[in-house]
Amino acid sequence: MSEYDQGVALEFEVVTRTGGDTSPGELLRSAMSEESTNTGVPDGVLRFGVDLGEGRIATTLDYPLVPSVPPEQPYLGTVGGPGFKIDGDEMRSQQLLWLWPAPGSVKLDVVVEWPVFDIPVTRTSLEVDN
Repeated sequence: MSEYDQGVALEFEVVTRTGGDTSPGELLRSAMSEESTNTGVPDGVLRFGVDLGEGRIATTLDYPLVPSVPPEQPYLGTVGGPGFKIDGDEMRSQQLLWLWPAPGSVKLDVVVEWPVFDIPVTRTSLEVDN
């Protein structure tokens, strides 16, 4: 995590294994071509969110990659990252996220979910001292 006057950069690495005959890349490609029946978002999409408390929530699904107008606060967007690395049945995804505006000194919950790889909604807490 890197803290700036205007926001916070959050770096994540998600690692998963298929444990089967299907390669992670093949599984991800097929999952990206179909919308989820629950959310309308393909199950292959890696999802992140932050809960800043007091009802302030932002997810990477709230806006397109680069909003055309200033987003409502708070905003969580994918800045990029090295992307995906596949080795056998293992897939690594490194992601850089931008949380705006800087939340100040707060405990925030980060949430991740990746349905195609059976990663359920998983929550962890971080302390931000900005």
